[in-house]
Amino acid sequence: MKNIANVFTSARPRISKLIVVSLLLVLLQAFALPNQANADVSSGSIAFNGTDMQYLSIPASANYAFAGDFTIESWVKFDRFTLFQQFLGQAVSQGWSLQMMPHDGNTKGKLRLTGRYSGTNPDTGQSDLTVDNTIFTQNKWYHIALVRNSNVLKIYVNGVLGATSATFSETFGKSNQIYTVGAGTYSGSDRFQGSISSIRFVNSAVYTSNFTPSSSPLTAVAGTVLLMNTTNDANFLKDSSINNVNITRLNLTTPGVGLPDKNAASPFLSLSSTNESAYKDSPIVGYTLTNPNPTETYTATIVGGGTFSSPTNGISFNSTTGHFSGTPTASAAEVTYRVTGSTSRAAATYTLTVLLPAQTITFAQPQNMVLGSTPAALSATATSGATVAFASTTASVCTVSGSTLTILTAGTCSITASQAGNGSYSAAPNVSKSFSIYSGSISGTPTFGQVLTANATAFTPASYQWKRSATAGGTYSDIAGATS
Repeated sequence: MKNIANVFTSARPRISKLIVVSLLLVLLQAFALPNQANADVSSGSIAFNGTDMQYLSIPASANYAFAGDFTIESWVKFDRFTLFQQFLGQAVSQGWSLQMMPHDGNTKGKLRLTGRYSGTNPDTGQSDLTVDNTIFTQNKWYHIALVRNSNVLKIYVNGVLGATSATFSETFGKSNQIYTVGAGTYSGSDRFQGSISSIRFVNSAVYTSNFTPSSSPLTAVAGTVLLMNTTNDANFLKDSSINNVNITRLNLTTPGVGLPDKNAASPFLSLSSTNESAYKDSPIVGYTLTNPNPTETYTATIVGGGTFSSPTNGISFNSTTGHFSGTPTASAAEVTYRVTGSTSRAAATYTLTVLLPAQTITFAQPQNMVLGSTPAALSATATSGATVAFASTTASVCTVSGSTLTILTAGTCSITASQAGNGSYSAAPNVSKSFSIYSGSISGTPTFGQVLTANATAFTPASYQWKRSATAGGTYSDIAGATS
């Protein structure tokens, strides 16, 4: 292979040799430290075509001079394995790179961290650290994290420790050297073809043991010195850390054209909705994938409950579209589903609760009445058609049996109508009605001009309403205006 140190020197004088380091992606854990900066958390990646010598240049800075603990992390998807590929690193006369070994020999499909002493030959004067417990395959997303914790160097793949060394011979984060993303050190065929997403540099060991990678783009934590969310928009090169460095795109094969570019491919599944309350016998709304991958298939599992058998309770899952649909046949408590794509993207979760349809009660207002009179039957209906139950909340004044009201004494009688629900409807909200029971009456035939008097203090409650009835013991009606 032809050394391109001179090519890099002419294109950018500060570089004599370019080493690309594997883009290390460490996902933010649930216990991540407080944010230092606001990041754009939409989803996307940066694509490299593997034909041209494309790469991103992150300026040299003392912010990346990691004298102690550090974390370099990212998500990477390889679109081929037939060639040696280096995809992230830092190098001048000495340096390091993360690289994917081709599918041949004993190192096929393995991730290797290489430290170069001379920077002129990938096979001499170097120290290597190889991840042996993961065989990478193409068109799948992998979360990669390079971490130094208390002088011990560690490589995590998808949150699992894959390699460790306390003696790796290389200086990380040289303040006078750029970082390169997506390129190799040689002008031959060892060019990265694939996508890189969500890049973060932190000057501390974010991960000290195995972890579960985040299911959403990385955000800033304490000590974040670089944060690229690689969004699928005009901000795809934006550094959302407090440093806000200017990241540039280069193509050494055809300068100025054929640059690495934003890409909709993302390691994170994104749903248009993550929670839904549906109703029995009514179709669910479901969600759509906001970043579907035409080459991907999907699976659904129940969080804490294993495999989801489609259909269940009238709900089906489509492995081609990744969507849930259907009409629930019974109510169900909250269930959370985990949706995973075949390209090993971070899973998304969707929570569904199936409720019974609601119902309401219409309760006719009972009339005020005089103690000793015969009350009318209570009347109420529910929109479900189910029988409504009545209960007195003033048992010392009145009682109820079925819909029959019994008056015990003068006062305020309060009745509550309820419907407890059934297998088809949820319980209805209770409806309460109150009315007055009057304790006095005057019998006889009034004459024109006769004055009737009443003393409010003699009644319970302390108010009155004159009523009249055509016959003794008959039905009374209010005399308009004849009140206390």
